[in-house]
Amino acid sequence: MVGLTAVLTVMFLWIYQPAAAMTPAAARAAWRNKQIDIIIDVRSEPEWRHGHFVNSTHIPMHDLQRELPRRVSDHDDRILFICATGRRAPRAAAIATDLGYTRVSYMTGGDWQEFQKTPQPVLNV
Repeated sequence: MVGLTAVLTVMFLWIYQPAAAMTPAAARAAWRNKQIDIIIDVRSEPEWRHGHFVNSTHIPMHDLQRELPRRVSDHDDRILFICATGRRAPRAAAIATDLGYTRVSYMTGGDWQEFQKTPQPVLNV
């Protein structure tokens, strides 16, 4: 019985891989080291227009469930979700995991200002 429980636990953890939390510094390092394939910014349209990473993808939180499968077809892409305050990114990562994306992370604490320090161009419009 113990063996069966261990096998089921391992299978559950293999199937359900929760999203990884990353600090802004860890997210910057992962981006710099090409350990992230796509950055998805789930901030609102006005926040996005105020400034965003040139190569990031904007999918507002309220559109995520519908738009993520349309815009990111490979469920094994390494996705980093970012937002302004740290409240939306973990929810976005949970939605992505529920949709079957397997390599999902999110930036803790939001801290858009801190993450901007990465040597990635920021577009202010």
